[in-house]
Amino acid sequence: MSWYPRISTGQLSFFRQIPKVDLHRHLEGSLRISTLIEIARQHGIALPEDGFHSLVQMQPEDPLTFTNFLSKFQTLRQFYRSPEVIERVTHEAIADAAADGVVYLELRFTPVALGRLQGFSLAKVMDWVARSAEEAGRQYHLHTRLI
Repeated sequence: MSWYPRISTGQLSFFRQIPKVDLHRHLEGSLRISTLIEIARQHGIALPEDGFHSLVQMQPEDPLTFTNFLSKFQTLRQFYRSPEVIERVTHEAIADAAADGVVYLELRFTPVALGRLQGFSLAKVMDWVARSAEEAGRQYHLHTRLI
């Protein structure tokens, strides 16, 4: 038995059209799988041939523990390798929220964790995220706040 409800494509389309307020979206967890694969190729990050989804997404067979949930973020943070990646993922997170029908977004992130791998300063990470969020918010007409 699945731990999440299955919905049809029609239902998903209907729900996406309803205006929403999203008060708790994680930037680090908003990395698209297609972007993750592209970043891995560009930066020489080895991915398992199969099953890498389980490293970054909760699976039905996963233990429903906070530790397991947090482990996904540890893996995802390995992909935030450059200012361009941080800005791109921020932009895509806002684009995806807009596609989901979100009209107000509170996007949370951990600048220290995003900058740790490459030694980026807290101020630089915050600037890259803020700049990209402002541009994407204007582009997608999505009122965005950063936490």
